[in-house]
Formats: sequence, structure tokens, C-alpha cells
Amino acid sequence: MSTKNKTIFITGANSEIATFYIKEKSQDYDCIIAHYRHRHDRIDGLKGVLEDKLVPVSADLSSRSDVEKLVEKLKSYEIDEFLHVAAPKLRHMRFVKGDLYEFELEMQVVYWSFFQICQTILPGMVKRGKGRIVSILTEYTVTNQPPYLSHYISAKFALLGLMKSLAGEYAVKGIRVNGISPGLIETDFISQLPQYVIENNAKTTIKGKNLNPSDLISTISYLLSEESGSINGQNILLQ
Repeated sequence: MSTKNKTIFITGANSEIATFYIKEKSQDYDCIIAHYRHRHDRIDGLKGVLEDKLVPVSADLSSRSDVEKLVEKLKSYEIDEFLHVAAPKLRHMRFVKGDLYEFELEMQVVYWSFFQICQTILPGMVKRGKGRIVSILTEYTVTNQPPYLSHYISAKFALLGLMKSLAGEYAVKGIRVNGISPGLIETDFISQLPQYVIENNAKTTIKGKNLNPSDLISTISYLLSEESGSINGQNILLQ
């Protein structure tokens, strides 16, 4: 059943996860604000089907000034739900040889953009007495942490901490903030990892294969729904 007067904002909307979610759940929204950086091929395809329901917005989340311009645009909308998917592509980096820029990039895209967006949309959610926020984290916030991903894992733990803090602060306002921590997903996001790492990871999973974007949709949908009203501040592991 369609939910009237409902708006969602999605970062990284050109990713396979986000576009799959939009395809599956577009009927639940009157407005879908779809953020992208440079690539917008999948968004263009969705725009042709959803027309005015889909509102593409471009911003480089690695740029603080670009994020500031983005949040100014968001002030024109009453956002009911926020799905944070955006993240730089996953790649190995030895800590002692890592550039500080790599850590700053992860923190800006994953953490600080989320921080700025939430500061902008939360007052409206408080005023309406409801809201749902879901972040895509990583299984490494729950399971053992592998080597060569300190930049990525650090940013995700920072995001997890802020997510849990917001969940506690805004629960009495009718706002629910949760995270999903999936294992490796067969998407462009892992295209820079060595192939043997991807294959070996698949062998260690319960199903003997890495996740697909479709494996996340039911959990995302549930956490963004009214039915999940008793779930708050949780980090749900998907493997």
C-alpha cells in the first residue's frame, strides 16, 4: 500500500544497493531525493520511470562546502526518512604506508556528511514527531576486523557511535536511528579489492557466497517502516 506524503533522502543513490531499494520501494514514497556524486547512469534510468517523483541532487560528499550546499537544498523538503549509503570504494591500504588523506576522505564521506545532514533534517523530524534514519555500516563493526582496512573501519565505527548517540537523544521525539552491517556485497564498491580476497570471503560465509544488493532490501525496508517502531539504536549484522 502506498504511503502518502512521504519523502526519503538517500546518499549514494547511484549505487547498486540504493537503486535496487528505489526500484523495489518507490511506490511507498511521494518524493525520493537521490544524491549522487558524478555517475548518475542508474539514476537516469530510474528518472525515466519515476519522473517527478525522483529528485536527483549532485554533491561531492568529500567536500565540506559541497555538503553545505547540499543541506541548503534539503531545507526545502520535509524529509521523513534518511538512508545513508555513500562511501568511497573499498580498497586495501597498509596503515604505516597510508596517507592521512585516505582517513580524512573516509571520515568526510562516511561520517561528517552524515553529521551535517542529520543536523539539517532532524529539527523537521522533531517538529513532526517522527522520522527514520538508517546507515549502511560494515560487518567489521561486529565481527573481527581484517588487515589493511583501518581507514574504512575507523570511519564506520565513528558513524556507529554517532548513530547510537542520536538514537538515544531522539528516541523520545519519535525518531528511530539504526544501522545495518553487511558482509561483502557483490557491487562496484568492492571492485578495487584483490579478487582472491573477494573469493576467500565468500568461502567463509554461511551461504558460501557474498551478499547481493537484494539481500539488504527487506532489512532496510523494515527499519524504515512504522512496524519497526520498537527498534532503535541497533546495529544489525547481515552475512
